[in-house]
Amino acid sequence: MELGSDKFVQKGPAGATLAPKVARQYQCLEAGCDEEIVAPDEASLIEAVQRHVADKHDSFELEAVIVDMSTEVEGEDNRGEDDG
Repeated sequence: MELGSDKFVQKGPAGATLAPKVARQYQCLEAGCDEEIVAPDEASLIEAVQRHVADKHDSFELEAVIVDMSTEVEGEDNRGEDDG
């Protein structure tokens, strides 16, 4: 599949290209928590991390911190393809 396909590229307002979809991972920063959250793209990661921190730690994490502390998932196919 081409890099420019909708499966690999996020679209912003008016269809503007934002960034390729790349799977990302985040290690929870809360003391004593070893939760590692993996998501197919940055937006999904932010949502999943914020949900985890709210549900498990009754707290919150800033989007900028989540993005800065996350890393790309290593592997041949890490562009967040759906399993179905």
